[in-house]
Amino acid sequence: ADGRVLANVAAYYQDFSGKQTSTQFVRSNGLTGTRTVNASAAEVKGLELDFAWAPTDGLNFSAGYSYIDAEYGRFIVNATGVAVIAAVGNCTQELVGTQNTCALDRSGNTLERSAKHSLVLGASYTAPLTGDIDWLVETDITTTSKRFDSSDNTLFFPSYTLVDLRLGLRGENWDLTAFANNLFDDDTVQIGYLTPDFATINLAFFPPPTTFILTNALQAALPNKRQIGVRASYSF
Repeated sequence: ADGRVLANVAAYYQDFSGKQTSTQFVRSNGLTGTRTVNASAAEVKGLELDFAWAPTDGLNFSAGYSYIDAEYGRFIVNATGVAVIAAVGNCTQELVGTQNTCALDRSGNTLERSAKHSLVLGASYTAPLTGDIDWLVETDITTTSKRFDSSDNTLFFPSYTLVDLRLGLRGENWDLTAFANNLFDDDTVQIGYLTPDFATINLAFFPPPTTFILTNALQAALPNKRQIGVRASYSF
């Protein structure tokens, strides 16, 4: 297309051996803690596409897409924490030394924080306003599918879409741009983490028989709200 189109395709495969993740267990003092364990295997298969098109000198379109199929292979770990057993949802009783444990099977679960689909779209238009000044408008649209918080695949972050918009003026050595990030004020939670489950904790200021109970929970961070502003720059 006379040099106005750019397209790339990439496919990949990753085979992990002993991928590390975390799990809960009961310590010798009866409290619950966390530790790092090795999953026996994990596979990631992916496809990436990107495309750019400039139909005219001032008009540009772009798109990028990512597909990721990421899952654990054989992933069986012994655990004793009540919360993690409930989260995984299966248990094969096994005696490890003198301790009765659950062999938890996460085989086939999706890798944590892995979005199966991601898409980015962009468009921009620039045109002369006066002899030395151009005006421009740009927009970006980003969408991401749901992602599981952990290898348990119990909790997940839902899909979300963000739209950004920019309007500006550009001179020979300066530019002035008004922007709106998260134009439609999407408030979908995008990040967070699970905290471990502690059945009972005796504290100095809560002596027995009083106890302080801290159950497992998802700590979530609120996303950035709509942001509107102006940026200016000058080159010399």
